[in-house]
Amino acid sequence: MIKYFLFVVLGTCLLVNDVCSQDQKVIDSLNALLTGKTGGERFPVLYELTFQYIQKDNEKALEFIQDAEKAAVLSGESLSILKSKRVKGQIFYLLQRADEARKTFEEALPVTGGTDFRKEELQIYYTLAKLDLFQGKYDKALHLFFKSLELAKALRDTQHLALTLHSIGITYYKLKDYAKSLNYYQRSLQAHKFDPRESFFFLTNLGLCYAHLGDFSNARYFVGKSLRDCGPDCSEKGRINIEYAYGVIALGERNFNAAEENFLRSYSLARKTNNTRFLLDNIYLLSEIYIQQKQFNKAKLYLLEAEELIRTNIPFNLEVIKIYYRFSEFYLEIQEYKEASLYQSKYIDLKDSIYNEDLTNSLMKIEAEHLEHQNQAKIEAQEDVILLKEEIIRRQRTLNVITALLAAVVLMFSIVVFRNYKQKQNLNLLLEKKIKERTFELEVGRDALQKALHEKDLRISRASGRIVKSMNTITGLCAAGNLEISDPVARLYMSKLTNTFVQMASYFRSLTDEELHHLQY
Repeated sequence: MIKYFLFVVLGTCLLVNDVCSQDQKVIDSLNALLTGKTGGERFPVLYELTFQYIQKDNEKALEFIQDAEKAAVLSGESLSILKSKRVKGQIFYLLQRADEARKTFEEALPVTGGTDFRKEELQIYYTLAKLDLFQGKYDKALHLFFKSLELAKALRDTQHLALTLHSIGITYYKLKDYAKSLNYYQRSLQAHKFDPRESFFFLTNLGLCYAHLGDFSNARYFVGKSLRDCGPDCSEKGRINIEYAYGVIALGERNFNAAEENFLRSYSLARKTNNTRFLLDNIYLLSEIYIQQKQFNKAKLYLLEAEELIRTNIPFNLEVIKIYYRFSEFYLEIQEYKEASLYQSKYIDLKDSIYNEDLTNSLMKIEAEHLEHQNQAKIEAQEDVILLKEEIIRRQRTLNVITALLAAVVLMFSIVVFRNYKQKQNLNLLLEKKIKERTFELEVGRDALQKALHEKDLRISRASGRIVKSMNTITGLCAAGNLEISDPVARLYMSKLTNTFVQMASYFRSLTDEELHHLQY
């Protein structure tokens, strides 16, 4: 069974601004801010004050949100009016004042606008769907859940997407279509990554689904993981659901003693937290165990307690149907056929008002519409994909043309560059040829010049030798004449002449050697 805490805790903590704690300092600060504010100026403060009391004192929270609604009307801001009505409806929902909650939501829905309005609309549809789910109006609940699902997808709100998928799973669970329920539970877990302390009950409900499908191994695995995720300080509301799930598994395995212990623990926690829904669920299964074990006094005691709860006009029609069925079964076992017939009649009347042909047809219609909508969405998505592909093809063609033009330009530029390169290469070859020819000519001229210089050098060398020889001869003759001349003056002149020729010979040799040296270089 899907537990009341799912609706209350999530309906408050996740759908009503994620505020579940009461902080006296914050309350005092907010009350101080109210001083001096009038009319529409009071709305933001009153709106925040509401959240400080939710889950702690819902009646007080209702007073603040009603004041906030009046302030919103005075401000004339549509979004503020919508938010105040939405929160007021959710507080009515938490107080189990279903009719007032529905009326408030229906008043709020005509207020529409942009994205912020659509977020409010999503939460209103979601809570309205849960009201229908409580009251056994499964076709209407599914219709609104599917609406919420589409809104969550459009807003890319994965948190509400996961919650809505889970709630659709709950709806199919109540309709005993456990295969569909399991599918939506699994999709819910994949849609959004919750903190384990927030999502452990998802796993509990998944385990319950496996239990009803007879897969007790998977059922124990997921319920056990749920308990671990809930943690050592798991709240009483969390443990109610987990104990109940373990009881359902044990009952499916025909382990009646273990099942009884689990149901009694869940029942005790439900009484402690005043959780009517769980009280009925546990009484229904405890009385089944006691009837099977012929413990009729215990069974009757619990069933009478359930009947007292039913007289308080609780909205849980499915649970009421099951209690009437168990009463009928009980009185048949103890052979009180008149009472059995009375409760059988109540059971049939209430069940026929909920599980009738109209419900079946409506469910089929809603599912068909949802499938058609999904198919239409797929078709539209495919059409968008086709249009996108066509646009991509068109752009690709344009890109191909541009690429071809660029390729042509690059090719032409390459041809020009290549031609210039070839021309330069040819010019370089011609220049190299000219340089070689000129070099050869210069080498020939150099060789001829060197040859001429060598010949000149030889001539100079020969002439020099002859001149030096002649001067030596003259010098020798002068020396000989100097010996034969007795005249001192003549000897003096002859001596000077000899020195002069010696100096001339020496100078000529040095001049000749220097000239030859220059000629060599």
